[in-house]
Amino acid sequence: MAHFLMVAVGAHGHLNPHLPVLAELVERGHRVTVAVPAPFADLAATSGARPLVVSSDLPDEARGEQWPEGGVEAVELFLDEGRGVLPQLEQALDGDVRGPGTRPPCRPARRGRSRCGGGCGRGTTRSGGHSVRKLTYLVASTIDGRITDPGGGNPDFFLAEGDHAVSLVEEYPEIVPSHVRPLLGLTDAGNTRFDTVLQGRGSYEIGLREGVTNAYRHLRSLVFSTTMTKSPDPTVELVRGDPVPAVRELKRENGAGIWLCGGGKLAAALRSEIDELIVKLHPVVVGDGIPLFDGGFAPERFDLVDTRVFRSGVLHLTYRRGG
Repeated sequence: MAHFLMVAVGAHGHLNPHLPVLAELVERGHRVTVAVPAPFADLAATSGARPLVVSSDLPDEARGEQWPEGGVEAVELFLDEGRGVLPQLEQALDGDVRGPGTRPPCRPARRGRSRCGGGCGRGTTRSGGHSVRKLTYLVASTIDGRITDPGGGNPDFFLAEGDHAVSLVEEYPEIVPSHVRPLLGLTDAGNTRFDTVLQGRGSYEIGLREGVTNAYRHLRSLVFSTTMTKSPDPTVELVRGDPVPAVRELKRENGAGIWLCGGGKLAAALRSEIDELIVKLHPVVVGDGIPLFDGGFAPERFDLVDTRVFRSGVLHLTYRRGG
């Protein structure tokens, strides 16, 4: 698997012709990153590539800024743009891959600067000529494969601080609960990859016990339960039936990626629909608790496509469904 980097000018005429090529590279299993100004990040992400948001000093016609009339002056603007973007690329991609699928320990970002540009590839794949939303199980786990304690309580044994936490907030700001976002300066942060979150009753009730009826108000929130009779919050959709057809219907809808937050029973029920598994592996052993997949025995192959190693001892392991 190769890593392709494209630097795009913030203009439809420059970016649009490349989208089919980017989508084809993603479809073939390559990592694809597109350095692009923020207004074009969502467009770049429709190809399945990871947008790397960079600042741009080119004239923005939407703000009434005009391009110079002379061709030489316009070329000079592009040269200056390239000089300004290069340091951003060097900072964001420093030591990106050294060895097959392995990155060196990540460094915390400079204050006010995002190492990843705040964007990962939007959760879509190409199927039959149209986009299909991806279901990603993004979850923290202990070394022995547990996501919480045996009683389903708040898993406070995971490492809350460290360079892994900095990276996670930068890449996936939407997974930060709504009531915590203002404390991290994320009040106005956009969703970089997911616009929908799925939870089982056990995961949902972790917040409910603390009086939080919807921890993710910035996302479309669905809770799956056969025992709940009514949603405690009008912004939370209660799904009481089989989760598989419900998720298949979600995948056919327009939108960004779908985040499976937990818990283990819902993950087991939806295992056939999981396109991507991102395990935040913490250097902790607990001995017992709710497993990543709390279901029956049925071996299935997933391919490791990315590994990130942090100084905190946490690993971020990305898997995709095996062929």
